[in-house]
Amino acid sequence: MAIAETVNGRFYVIGGSGPVSNNNAYPEFDPAGYTGGVFDGRYVYFAPYNNQGGVFGQVLRYDTRKSFKDSQSWDTFDPGSFGVGADPDGYYGAMSDGRFVYFVPYYNGLTQHGEVLRFDTRGDFKDSRSWSAVDANALGVGNAPRGFVGGVSDGRYLYFTPYHNGAGYSAEVLRYDTTGPDAAFRLSWSSAGFDGSFGGALGGIKAILNTEDGTFSASSNAIADAGGWHHVAMTYDGAALSVYIDGALSKTMAATGDILPCTSPLTIGGLDGGGACLSGSIDEVRIYDRALPSGEIAAHAQRRLYANPEPVVGAAGTEENR
Repeated sequence: MAIAETVNGRFYVIGGSGPVSNNNAYPEFDPAGYTGGVFDGRYVYFAPYNNQGGVFGQVLRYDTRKSFKDSQSWDTFDPGSFGVGADPDGYYGAMSDGRFVYFVPYYNGLTQHGEVLRFDTRGDFKDSRSWSAVDANALGVGNAPRGFVGGVSDGRYLYFTPYHNGAGYSAEVLRYDTTGPDAAFRLSWSSAGFDGSFGGALGGIKAILNTEDGTFSASSNAIADAGGWHHVAMTYDGAALSVYIDGALSKTMAATGDILPCTSPLTIGGLDGGGACLSGSIDEVRIYDRALPSGEIAAHAQRRLYANPEPVVGAAGTEENR
């Protein structure tokens, strides 16, 4: 396995036997083969496309908690070589919903294709049972959903960007529902710069709501200072979905409809099953059966902001656990 580093604007290989400290020891190479990637909160996944020898399906993964120059920080796996899917080669970008990583299908060496490759981050990266593939085109979805270039997520749906379906340039967007009707709402923080290889998204606080009228989101791109406590809230009053940071309204968007019933468990600090965990601390979580007005949210923020970094345990009926 080879690891690439940029030195003076050129690309070099760090040998697979371990890190190399002398730049003169790096043999130069052409960094072709991967097209786009995605970050899941710990790992960066690079989408395999064409390594000049032909299209391929060997996914490259980097562990951001380890040294970039250490070969032990990197892994590769080719799901198709272990019986996953029909021909999972030639991808152009990747997306993540917090648990699964999805690779965007483009061209498999024979034709533009629609076989989405998916990795379950709960599983072992090098275990084929952690991988699956589904071809929407083969399932009869749409007209000719294949040949995509990148994509973007709105928090619930993944949208695959159409490019060329083999017969000509395409405008047929493929959309995948990552949650179905089981999720009601989510308030999350993301520092990621991309929601996919070619879909830009600024980091910040994002509120997502699923109602009978559809999916609504409100994103605040205000970046909270690290190393301190911040009060974050989302509200929905039947007409608007709003995000507050430190007691002040940061973003509001029109939204309508009754919130969908939810059969999924409530999770705090990450997704169900342990994925997409927050790198930080959470304290004094409250969920109300009404939309708090802005003045009440500001009062909560001012009363508790930075005041007590330890969890507060109150007696039954007190402010702390109402």
